[in-house]
Formats: sequence, structure tokens, C-alpha cells
Amino acid sequence: AIWIHAVSEANRRFAWLKNVEKIPRIVRLAHTVKGLAGQIGATDLQEAASQLEAALQPSGASPTWQGPLDGFDVALKAVIQTLDTHLPAAPERPAMAPVALNPQQLAAVCQRIAQLLAASDFEASTEWLDHEPLLRQGLGKDFSLISNAIENFDFEAALQGLRTAVSAQGIQLEEGSGRGT
Repeated sequence: AIWIHAVSEANRRFAWLKNVEKIPRIVRLAHTVKGLAGQIGATDLQEAASQLEAALQPSGASPTWQGPLDGFDVALKAVIQTLDTHLPAAPERPAMAPVALNPQQLAAVCQRIAQLLAASDFEASTEWLDHEPLLRQGLGKDFSLISNAIENFDFEAALQGLRTAVSAQGIQLEEGSGRGT
């Protein structure tokens, strides 16, 4: 179910970026989708993302990147159609009863997510969703801002927001969790 959400979200972001011609962000999205496609065995999409990423690189920017862009768009939509057809819809998450906040657990989860965000690892999104109740309770008003950045594949902004939010909670992230990157 996370794959359907991730690929659908990538498609939504791609459509927006394509319309506003945000080349660096299209490159980042193509790179992210290339990795995601590899994880789920979508080789056509992985290859299309690789070709788009290469065509848009500053060192070898192709003046004719429309072909790779169109190929990426077609491959992405084909994967979405396949996933929608063959995977069941995500189940509704049950409502969670409020529990006392565990600061040590919050710190450990935030540390892990910070490391994943610093590495631009898509697994950050999965960790975020897996620990949503804890993070929502522990990060308060900052939760939505960070969540939106993760959903939009803006891992750098999500990491900065997470650093700010945990600092306000008195949590120190260890070195190696993306400081200075």
C-alpha cells in the first residue's frame, strides 16, 4: 500500500514540476523514483527515470530532454495503473487511544528518521508513517510541516524541520544524522 501512495504522490509532484519547469527538482524526483522502481521491480520505470535523470544533469544536459520526460511520464503512469489494479487498497488505520508520550522512544524514532532523511532514503517515509501517532503527539504543531515535506520528497526541508522540532523538545540529534549536509 505504501508503494501505491508513493508512486501516486510522485506522479502528482511530477505533473506539478513539469508545468513549472523546476529542473533540479525533476532530477531529484527522477532519482527518487528510480530507486523506488528498483525496490519494486518496475524495471521500465527505473530505466525511464535513469534516462530522464541523465538527460537533465548539468554536466550533460540534453537540449532534447522532452523524449526522456515523456518516457518517464508514460512509465510512471503504467506502474500506477498496475499497482492500482493488482494491490488492495490500504486499510483504514484504527484510531489510537492517547497514551503518555515516551521521550526516549520519540528521540530514537526521530534519530532514525533524521538519518534516513539525510541519506535521501525513501524509507524515511515508511518510518514516518509507522510512527505517526508518536510523532504527531511529540512534535505537535511541527508535525504537519515535516509530514508535508516528506510527502513532497523534499527530504532536506523535512530534515531541517525535524531538527528544529526536536530541538524545541530538548532532544539532541547525534552527529551522523545529517548535520552539516
